[in-house]
Amino acid sequence: MTLLGFTVPGIPASLNASYAGHWTKRDRLRRDWAEKMQVLLLDVGCRRGKPTFTGEVAVNLHYRVKTRTRKQRPDLDNLAPKNLIDGMIGYVFPDDQAIRLLIQSIEYDAERDETIVSVKPLGD
Repeated sequence: MTLLGFTVPGIPASLNASYAGHWTKRDRLRRDWAEKMQVLLLDVGCRRGKPTFTGEVAVNLHYRVKTRTRKQRPDLDNLAPKNLIDGMIGYVFPDDQAIRLLIQSIEYDAERDETIVSVKPLGD
């Protein structure tokens, strides 16, 4: 069974931050994540137009959040991984409809904000 794993600097924006403000802010956020994902995926050997997985996949997102006061800690259910997942389209899977299982977990008091991503095929 093939497993693809990599670490993305930062964590996805919260739903509040993603949908607050002008549409240009949301568009810039989407573009920034797309560029970040493109560089990371090329570094781990993925190629645009040649997805690593062609069938259904399970995606695990583990957020490591830098130490913050309790009030500043993001809630897991408020993190919106849409831009991160959309950045994998064409590199990891042909379309995000291939995702049949999405698991998210969060860890507080880490040294830095980062998202650990692992993708594995289902049915193997």
